Amino acid sequence: ALNTAARIVAQASWGQIWLDEPVARELHVAYTLKALGEFKFKGKQKAQPLFQLTGVSAHINSLPVRGFVGRQHELAQCSEALAPLFNGRSAGIITIQGEAGIGKSHFAAALRQALNGQVTWLSCPTDDILRESLNPFQAMLSAWFNQSLERETSENWKQYLARFQTLAAHLKGASDKRAHDIYTKLHRMQTVLADLTGIPLETGPDHSDPELRFTHNLLALTAFLQAQSLLKPLVLHVEDAHCLDDESW
Repeated sequence: ALNTAARIVAQASWGQIWLDEPVARELHVAYTLKALGEFKFKGKQKAQPLFQLTGVSAHINSLPVRGFVGRQHELAQCSEALAPLFNGRSAGIITIQGEAGIGKSHFAAALRQALNGQVTWLSCPTDDILRESLNPFQAMLSAWFNQSLERETSENWKQYLARFQTLAAHLKGASDKRAHDIYTKLHRMQTVLADLTGIPLETGPDHSDPELRFTHNLLALTAFLQAQSLLKPLVLHVEDAHCLDDESW
């Protein structure tokens, strides 16, 4: 497998993720894949079919957790701790601690499944190598606004606008009196939010003052999260919080 992986890497372009057939078979439900055809490799008698991973499936949020055993007590604890969300109050911070590989991510996925769509669950994965400013939240926004490195900037902008306008429309129709204020803040921060999502805009916000840019990013992120929490109870899931950059803290 290691030799095959090295030879696949030599064929792929920078920034691409290529998979062999066994891995593609495991991931086809959770991710969108593109067949690349068959490739002949040294040491293999037959040509090998390869696939390119192009994105996360739209159905990944509803995927069942496989093989979850035990932890019912901890699940009940977390469910009880989240109860204030359904009464319009903050549930504060819940920390899942444990050694690497013990099953923290699996547990979080089981908790998410147990909530059965009652909340908006936003995943913010940290990067333990590139600890760039607000990186976990950029990753979350990129996924929520359906962004892809495989698309042109203009197409990503269209995807962003479609999701943004849908969120704004839901706010407009909300009965909560705070909705109008948040709607106004969200529209004021539209290009800042797009920039934070990773869309390079010709008429985007000024980056000459890092401190001002960071302040604007926080305002845009706050407006987005307030909008989400107003429409539905919100869980912000920060994965591997020990790797958070200072600005994200």
